[in-house]
Amino acid sequence: MRLHGPAPDTLVALALHERMARTITGYEPFTVPSLAQTEDYARALTGDSAIAAARIARQEALHTLNRPDTVLYVLEAAVRGVVGGPAVMRDQMLRLAMMCETTRVTPRLVPMDAPFDDAVVRNGALLTFTEPIKPLAYAETDTATVFHEAPQIVAHYETKMRRLDALALPPAQSRAIFTHWADVYDRLV
Repeated sequence: MRLHGPAPDTLVALALHERMARTITGYEPFTVPSLAQTEDYARALTGDSAIAAARIARQEALHTLNRPDTVLYVLEAAVRGVVGGPAVMRDQMLRLAMMCETTRVTPRLVPMDAPFDDAVVRNGALLTFTEPIKPLAYAETDTATVFHEAPQIVAHYETKMRRLDALALPPAQSRAIFTHWADVYDRLV
């Protein structure tokens, strides 16, 4: 467990693990996942430019030559909940839509009409690494980021991510919905 300030983005341990990961699978309920946020969305969400900048710096791990294959599940409530105003949301939806076109970072929408599953209730992430490093799960609370290496806890997060995968739309359908919402927000600007 690592205590953090107002947000976990400043944790060196988190950034290092993300840079070393072979795969990252993550989910944050009710907000766009941190690794997919635009700087304006992050700033509006956190109210802090330094935290937003740290969050964007974390995303650099997704743009390196050896970047991890990344799947980020986005609950539809995060798409509909306005953070920072229509222009911020339009740009955020465009970012998600463009990410659907990449082969290594894929946001997938979990629709609001999907059957309820308790996998959507709490945040979490699962990172895998090249052997011999074992998989790592982590979850964020208001004051700490908890890292788990224990096999039974990692197995729980593997199950959680499989359940989210079963609920989520494929990338092409996710992209269509992100694009639709970008258009909706654009008309409000």
